[in-house]
Formats: sequence, structure tokens, C-alpha cells
Amino acid sequence: MFAVRNTLAPLCALLFLVGCGARDLNSLPTPSSSKVEYTSDYPSVVKVISPGGTGLCTGTFVSARAVLTASHCTQSSGTYTIITSFGTFYTSNRRNYGPGVVNDPRDISILWFNSDVADENLGQVSKLGYGVREDDIVRLVGYGCGDIETRLGAGFKRTGTNAVYQISDYIELITPLNTGGGHAIIGPVNRAGSCFGDSGGPMLLDFGGELRVVGVTHAGGYDSQYAYSDYVNLDRGDNRGFIAGVNDDYNLGIEL
Repeated sequence: MFAVRNTLAPLCALLFLVGCGARDLNSLPTPSSSKVEYTSDYPSVVKVISPGGTGLCTGTFVSARAVLTASHCTQSSGTYTIITSFGTFYTSNRRNYGPGVVNDPRDISILWFNSDVADENLGQVSKLGYGVREDDIVRLVGYGCGDIETRLGAGFKRTGTNAVYQISDYIELITPLNTGGGHAIIGPVNRAGSCFGDSGGPMLLDFGGELRVVGVTHAGGYDSQYAYSDYVNLDRGDNRGFIAGVNDDYNLGIEL
């Protein structure tokens, strides 16, 4: 799933952004010639399948029993399938914060299990982080589509990096469009962006050698030159409060 603010429906909402904001694009890294990478790393980042197999999203184990994803990925009642490198798991436990629509900076959700599933000691949990700033280099991981226009090719884990373009209600990224075919988490390896299927996946920031989750894939879009990606900002107090409330209610073990 992904949200586009114009023509694309929130199967994985892709937000269509019509402008680039005020900052100079030259402040961002020069696009590399390398495309984003397929990866088997980042075991905390998982595939989220909606009840009945109707949608594909990405999520992140933020504790041994809790998966953080996007609210627009978890609007259906029923059993969600969580596919990981260490097994496949099922849960119907969920709580959404935002209503699951485009342009909602509260587009986060938590799925959880009644007992521990992931092992932090094996790198299967990514803790939450705070304090992301413009120009920070962030890592994106997700299972999204291989072509932003056709929305095809989703389901394989891919990764790339980018520099934060600006921070508003969202953490915003800008990616030059590829020629000759793209990748999920599209673009040059150092100017990556998100696509359908990446929704709910993490924006990761290095904290002393430890990658922590600072954003959640919300939506994106493109024009003739660039793709634009918006991430839910976990620095927002309301988003933090939602996570803290679910954590307390169900004893999920999320470090806040």
C-alpha cells in the first residue's frame, strides 16, 4: 500500500506532491549511478499482508511483540500476516491512530502479538529514535513496487539512503526519477524514495552505530523530474503519545 495525493488510491497510499518546497535541490547529494539494492539484511523490517491477502505493506518490529506500520495499511478487521526472515506470524491485534487517509500526519498503527516473536539480540527489533533534522542521511527499507507508474514489482526487500530535504508535518525526501526502469524504494542508492508497498516501512537514522526508526512511510508522488516521499514524523508529540498509550495498555515493551 502507498498513497498518492492525486490520482492513486491508498492501496498503499501514494501522496502526489505538486511542489518541491523552498529549499534548493542542489543542497542534496548528487545522484549516484547506482540503483537501490536488494537486501536480506534489516531483519526487523517485515512484510505486512492484509486480511485476505488484499494489500501489501511494510512494517518494523519495534519490540519483541509489536510491529509499527501505517494506519492506512491496517483499516481492515481480520488476521494480518507478518512475513519475516525468521518465520511467518499471524495476528488480529491492532490499533490505528490516524484514519488511514492521505495528508494525515498521524498515519501510524501498531500490530502486536500476545507473546514475544522477535529477538532484539539477533537484530530483529529496531528501537525508536528522535531528533531527525534536515540534511540527515537516512536509510529506507521496504517491499514496495519496482515502477512508480505501473505499481508493479512489489514484494522484494530493497534499501537505499537519502538526505532529508525538509521537515514539516512530515519528514520529506526528494528523488530524481530513474530512466530505464526503477526499483522499489526507487532511485539512486543515495537518493532513494518510496513506492507502493513501502507504506508503513521505516525511515532509519544512525544513533551511534545503531539504526533507529524516526519515520514511517506515509505517501509520495512524482512529476516529470522527481519523486516525492513523505514520512510520518515520530518526533511529533501526538504520535509519540499514541505509541506510548498502546505500549502501556498492552505491555508491549517498546522503549520510548
